[in-house]
Amino acid sequence: MKFRDGMWLAAEGKRLEYAEEVYSVADREDGKALSLLCPTKKILQRSDSLNLSTLTIVSIPAPRRLVEF
Repeated sequence: MKFRDGMWLAAEGKRLEYAEEVYSVADREDGKALSLLCPTKKILQRSDSLNLSTLTIVSIPAPRRLVEF
């Protein structure tokens, strides 16, 4: 599936949504990553969460050999 037309434009008939903020952060059960709950619109009040897309992003640490100097 192609979501972009070139580098910057959305493909015809597609709508892209991006994370606006991190709403909650939780440790994963294995303790090796973080799970971020990110809505696609800022949540200022309770009704802002209705009919809203959310993204769950799992953040894992980089391997130690990649961050050594």
